[in-house]
Amino acid sequence: MASPFFSVRKVNGVYQTQGVAHCSLGHRICAHNSDKADGVFAEWNWDGDKLIVSNDRYGFFPLYYFLSDNGIAISPSLLQVVALGAPTALDDAALAVFLRLSFFIGEDTPFKAIRLIPPDTSFCWSDGKLGVTGRFTCSKRQHLKRDEVIDTYIALFRSAIERRLQNLGKTAVPLSGGRDSRHILLELCRAGHPPDITVTLLHLPPRSNGDAESAAQLTSALEIQHTILDQSKSRLLAELRKNIDTNFSTFEHGWLMPMADYFNGRVQSIYDGVGGDVLSAGLFLTEELVNLYETGNLSGLADKLLTRDNPERALQSLLTAKRYKDLSNELAKSHLVKELEKHTEQVNPTTSFFFFNRSRRVASFNNGLFPSVPNVYSPYIDHDVFDFMTSQPAHVYLDYQLHTDAIARAHPEFAHVPYDKRDYSRVSRNHFRKFTLELSRYHLTRRSRSLRDRFILSRLIANLALGYGGITWLSPLTVYFTQLEDLANGRNPVSYRRYVEEERRWN
Repeated sequence: MASPFFSVRKVNGVYQTQGVAHCSLGHRICAHNSDKADGVFAEWNWDGDKLIVSNDRYGFFPLYYFLSDNGIAISPSLLQVVALGAPTALDDAALAVFLRLSFFIGEDTPFKAIRLIPPDTSFCWSDGKLGVTGRFTCSKRQHLKRDEVIDTYIALFRSAIERRLQNLGKTAVPLSGGRDSRHILLELCRAGHPPDITVTLLHLPPRSNGDAESAAQLTSALEIQHTILDQSKSRLLAELRKNIDTNFSTFEHGWLMPMADYFNGRVQSIYDGVGGDVLSAGLFLTEELVNLYETGNLSGLADKLLTRDNPERALQSLLTAKRYKDLSNELAKSHLVKELEKHTEQVNPTTSFFFFNRSRRVASFNNGLFPSVPNVYSPYIDHDVFDFMTSQPAHVYLDYQLHTDAIARAHPEFAHVPYDKRDYSRVSRNHFRKFTLELSRYHLTRRSRSLRDRFILSRLIANLALGYGGITWLSPLTVYFTQLEDLANGRNPVSYRRYVEEERRWN
């Protein structure tokens, strides 16, 4: 599906344009307590003199742009912006953070010249001049008892679902074994609008498939149809495709490609649980992070975040000496502190940081994963729900039980259905050997100048011999850098299509 775009240049006093002058993407929902429409959307309008861009309150529908001396180009596709002439020099500060956090921050992209439209933007380009700002919604602190928080959350989320029952067409809920999708499904059924399709996708090793078991028990209790999808035959092809579809914004989601294909042409609306874990379940929230933010120790906070998954030793082994120096931890820290500063005035700044960065940039299904689905509804970021949940201080969420308790109170008849425990112990030596062989073939035909060949090859050989899961952290980085360098150097990064043909010849 071709992505819409618009570009304009002023040449000898005359505007020259390409693409669609008026474009509206996503969906809008009337917000009864705000002038700003609810929903997830972005749009641009060119009136012959000015380019005006607007988007949703949180910036969850991505639009990329680049500014030249006499023009501007914009599109929801990073590749389309590159095709329109954006320079492709890499942004080392952005990548230094991305490698350690696994998500970009702020308006960063892999390229210095290409930016993301900020949340709740004010954006106007005219006569070669751009004015662009964004803002974070800031809630007013409330002090409520836990029972009041739970009861209010239940009521507000119920209303959020009800506001998203219009113009549905055929609907689907991607159903995991967690809380976010379960809460959505139960409320849809309570409202008399059970989805036409519920789908659970089997996980890739080493993660087990407790999701499928929990989801099957829940749908059986609800007496609704449930489909379990198998994984792609090629884990590598899924990685290659994911980087393109998500605009090089994440190392995650390669495993979701079969679900994207399944929904294509089948449904008009899906319900996305984005934000539920961060806003109500305390994901990423710890006493230590809260204390560092509250005491203003942003340097210590940045250090803690950048070393959260202990990436330094792996990065030092994987990257060449020059690229490791270019993408240093010191550079990442300096860049990250600037973003952390933007959230200090929030009631719960840790949650705000992860919501406006990881949730916005990685977790949302609006980031390119399901381009064929017209409506991707996200009830957890309903304005009323968001405003209430972010008005509560961090300690309300630090037991990590609030969402579980809310679902149990709202739907006690289903409290017996267990949640998935996210076990990562599943062993499949044949799977890992096949995947390693795929990655070996790919790496030997497409080398990245940023990566150490000797280290990669030694790990690939070890994985072929042993058939274990260490390849799962190596492959996303290897494929990502190779494709990104293809794009930066003017080569077509949609190499998974060529690779399909090569795989047929090899097999």
